[in-house]
Amino acid sequence: MEHKDSEESFDPTHLPISYDEPYVTIPKNEDTIFKAVRFNDTNTILKRLREAFDINDRHKEIQGDEVYTIQQNTRMVRSLRLKEYTALHMAVIHGTLEIIEMLLSNGADINAMDANKFTPLLTAVAVQRPNVVQLLIQRGANVNNASASGRTPLLVGIENTNFVIVQALITAGADPNLSDAQGTTPLFMCFKSKQNVNLEIIDALIQGGAHVNHTNKLGATPLMMAAQLGEIRAAELLLIAGADINKV
Repeated sequence: MEHKDSEESFDPTHLPISYDEPYVTIPKNEDTIFKAVRFNDTNTILKRLREAFDINDRHKEIQGDEVYTIQQNTRMVRSLRLKEYTALHMAVIHGTLEIIEMLLSNGADINAMDANKFTPLLTAVAVQRPNVVQLLIQRGANVNNASASGRTPLLVGIENTNFVIVQALITAGADPNLSDAQGTTPLFMCFKSKQNVNLEIIDALIQGGAHVNHTNKLGATPLMMAAQLGEIRAAELLLIAGADINKV
């Protein structure tokens, strides 16, 4: 199965993040396999597997070493820090689909969590690789596993206003009503700021069963948030879906 052509059919911003970008910080004391994944070096990966390397072994933090970090950049609205990550975590960021398939076929845990409960799927959503998200979904990734702060893949996809990823997650069964530790549901994430408002995403959430009259910790509804931002078309979508205009 050839994957490189399918990678190249996407917008360049959805391709693997290069390991030598200035906003990427990589620990110095890593096992060879992590470096091989970033270099897309299949021979070294297979060599380590033949040497009985546990594909689900995690990078062990060494005091004084760097923490794996991707700073906020043009394709990520938040910085990403991974600790105690697996080779698959690295692959969904830096690897080709071929490398990801190789790791999965050799027993990589598709739902492995780093120290902050970031799964490979959540990581792929964060770095905006829709083709990787789709591959992981097809291979059985849990679409509702959340980070330690309660951030689900769906919430992160909405925060990035990435409709393709959001639609893929909803189609795969992502719960449109799961909230993070702050009580933010997917619909509320749509109104985090004017930059987050995306009518396609709002409609997809409604069609997927999002509760339009849910209130947040401050007692506000999505309709109130839409009105506050002056988003008339978004408010119309909510009203058509049954939002209560009299709810206070």
